[in-house]
Amino acid sequence: MFDDAEFGEGSCIYFRLAEFRGGHIRFNRAAFSGGWITFDSARFTGAQVSFREARFSAGEIHFEDAEFAAGTVDFAGAYFTGATVNFAEQHHPTVYTTAPAARFCGATIDFSNAAKYSHPPQFDTARTMQGC
Repeated sequence: MFDDAEFGEGSCIYFRLAEFRGGHIRFNRAAFSGGWITFDSARFTGAQVSFREARFSAGEIHFEDAEFAAGTVDFAGAYFTGATVNFAEQHHPTVYTTAPAARFCGATIDFSNAAKYSHPPQFDTARTMQGC
């Protein structure tokens, strides 16, 4: 549980390659207000992932190459007002590589009840449903 966690300026948080198999992973009411957080290449398999009422106001949150298989990802009541939240393919010109987009393989992701959506997450819809 990361409910009410604050990820502020200067944060560098790595969930890279993490595996969440079943259970509940919660970032409810978490504040992403600066820094850099990565979930790249993480696997969410059959898990209930919740970002309810989370606030994404600054910084970068990356989900490149993350896989969401079965389970649910819930952003109900979340605020997207300034942070870069990236589920899309990411190009890294300094190391001449590209990280693939996140994949949703039978998972349900819900952004329908976001509280404020002035800076929406980035998706590569042509690729997120492939490769499962």
